[in-house]
Amino acid sequence: MALHGRFLVARLGRRLSGLAIHFNYWFYVWTNLVLKYADLRRADFALHGVGPDFDYGKLVNDTDGENAPAPRAAGDNKDAHQRRYTDRALRQLAETCAKA
Repeated sequence: MALHGRFLVARLGRRLSGLAIHFNYWFYVWTNLVLKYADLRRADFALHGVGPDFDYGKLVNDTDGENAPAPRAAGDNKDAHQRRYTDRALRQLAETCAKA
């Protein structure tokens, strides 16, 4: 598949300048990710560093926005979006661990 992509880039690279460098960078990044995380398992994400009496509710931030940092610049929605998903995931983790 990668070899087919390389041939395609070589053919289209004559008309689209800079395509080869983007392909090479993309290929480099993805092969590094695959090699780095090839043996990653679900168990690698288990929480090992907390005791059985740990209050998972401490992981959940103040979600009413009272203590939330202000956006740094206009249009800085990415931080708010990531924070929303992180807060949701931490809330679910806290609820799951509280039920267990």
